[in-house]
Amino acid sequence: MTVIGSSAPVGHEAFQDLPFTAWIGAEDLAILCRYASQRRVGDGEFLWREGEINDDLVFLLSGRIKLLKDTAVRKHPIVLGLFGAGALISDASFAAGHARSTSAAVMENSQVLLLSRESFENLAAEHPFLANRILSEALLSSTDQLQHAHGRLAAIF
Repeated sequence: MTVIGSSAPVGHEAFQDLPFTAWIGAEDLAILCRYASQRRVGDGEFLWREGEINDDLVFLLSGRIKLLKDTAVRKHPIVLGLFGAGALISDASFAAGHARSTSAAVMENSQVLLLSRESFENLAAEHPFLANRILSEALLSSTDQLQHAHGRLAAIF
């Protein structure tokens, strides 16, 4: 995993009004924060780069992040998604544990909540209903990303 930004204590009060909190109540948000780590990342940094092993599920608390896919023209990656505060960023690496198929570039100073696969499994053992909701939302987020990518590809061809 790319080492990013600085750690900060995780407290749920500061971000309880973000969009992802619509499906997670205050009590469950406090539980999630016990299993996740919070990071600050600067403009121009990467949460991860394509090809790295990284299984974090990302809750974007503030800032903006874009997902990039390398192309044959190395200096011109395709932008697969743009995310703002409140977004849940997930892909198959969270579920499968394989290398990232995209890069996540920070577009402006951001704060993220990271839930590793190992931490998720610990959360799931103790709070299965919450884990199910997180997985459902991660699936919806990934599906939305894929639909947008398909739309962009269709516009090209």
